[in-house]
Amino acid sequence: MKKNNKNQLSVKTAMCFLAVILFLLLSGCSGLLTEKDLSKGTIIFNFGGRSVSSTAVNMSNIEYIVTLYNENNKKVYGPESVSGKASIEIAPGAYMVDVKAYLNSAEYASGKIENVQVTAGSSTSVKEIAMKVDIAGYLKYVLTRGDTPIDLPLNFTLDSARWNKILEDIYNSLKECNIDEDSVLVNLDLSECGRSSEFKPDEYADEGYDEGYDEGENPGGLYSDGTFVNYNVSINNEPDSGLRPVYISTLILPNSTSAINGGAFEKWENLNSIIIPSGVTAIGAYAFSNCEALTTISIPDNVTTIGFGAFYYSGLTMVNIPDKVEIINDNVFSDCGSLTSVTIGSGVTYIGDSVFSGCESLTSVTFKSNSITFSSYFCAQTDSVNGLSDAYKNPNNGGAGEYNLIDGTWSKK
Repeated sequence: MKKNNKNQLSVKTAMCFLAVILFLLLSGCSGLLTEKDLSKGTIIFNFGGRSVSSTAVNMSNIEYIVTLYNENNKKVYGPESVSGKASIEIAPGAYMVDVKAYLNSAEYASGKIENVQVTAGSSTSVKEIAMKVDIAGYLKYVLTRGDTPIDLPLNFTLDSARWNKILEDIYNSLKECNIDEDSVLVNLDLSECGRSSEFKPDEYADEGYDEGYDEGENPGGLYSDGTFVNYNVSINNEPDSGLRPVYISTLILPNSTSAINGGAFEKWENLNSIIIPSGVTAIGAYAFSNCEALTTISIPDNVTTIGFGAFYYSGLTMVNIPDKVEIINDNVFSDCGSLTSVTIGSGVTYIGDSVFSGCESLTSVTFKSNSITFSSYFCAQTDSVNGLSDAYKNPNNGGAGEYNLIDGTWSKK
């Protein structure tokens, strides 16, 4: 009996030992799991999700060195090299993350992010600091080297909801390098940038471009409701918190954008191309006014509202108003001196004041509707479109169709 009990005890001991070994193997651990290990949080260093394209620098040769400091400014990790997607486990707390980027063993950029909160069992990504280091530092590097030709325009792709902060770093980098902003052009792709839960729509104005915004409290960004908000107004000649218009040549808006706020791209003097996603339904007042380099634009079919003066004094040469638009507000195309051709969608029922005032090159207008009402101030007698509304309203040969200006007279083709 005693021998059998001893054998049973040995079998139980062996089974317990095997169970522990199996648990450790399944857990992927090389040693015993402790309560301290389980209580750690994770910081993820994600250096992907963005790209900088230029022949000036081979970005694949970059090495990132990371150092962590606690709230008492004591170094608790690093400096250690991380590459690709890497992460570390560390005790819960608040940390300052310091990133230095080395190219061919020489430091070319650095950045830090304060108050990174680490909680037990959770992951915290510091991807944005990588973008700031790569892009802002990259600009400093290529613009101050002088030994390698810069392939302009530079191509940037961002995927962070905090893209406006990253772009502010780019702008500051240009200033630090004493670079004339007009000498650097950027193609900017924000298509994968998501909406920010931090930015709430609150009380921004539907038609006005400066009413309802409290600068500083509502910074530029893709708001939680899909509105692309940006500030271009300068106060005391100091730039504000929005996108910096002077160096952006082409822009792809975030795919999840549903509306463009008033004045968003006003006075973007170098903008010559913009891609607006199909989900956009509204373009705010003065959204593209004074964009003199913008010669063409594709207004999505789902747009129902175009605010007053939306394309005032822009460089557009032709435009197609979608069928879902019902009202063309006042001054939408005023002083577009290069505009030659316009197609007005079938849903338009009203055309406001001075819509084509100052459009001296306009010679072709196509109406797709037979029931349009013109404002009594549609145009002045001196405007080149004087007589267009009368030709449209002609009971004998008016209504939908293409109208051309020949020898100072508008007539249906």
